[in-house]
Amino acid sequence: MHRLAMVVAMFAMFDASANAQSEIGDTHEGREFARNVCIACHLVDKTETNDTDYEATAFQTIADNIAHTRLSLRVFLTTPHKDMPNLVLTDTQTDNIIAYILSLR
Repeated sequence: MHRLAMVVAMFAMFDASANAQSEIGDTHEGREFARNVCIACHLVDKTETNDTDYEATAFQTIADNIAHTRLSLRVFLTTPHKDMPNLVLTDTQTDNIIAYILSLR
């Protein structure tokens, strides 16, 4: 019984943490940043169509993949990748982009 109580408590803490994190970042600012910077390689809006050859995954496709969490997106955005420009984002910019991507779900 003690283990069950611990498991329930762990899930409650995880749920509370997830709900608190869902409020991190400004989706409007994230969209504006994406429209100014990320759009060179990504489709960033739901309404855009792939009329040209974009080199990178559409933000909607990223959002639709449930494996992409706030944490996994943060790790991706703060880790250099050979196919991605070496953008140095502030914590606020990173939070805003993540909030925007997750808002597309």
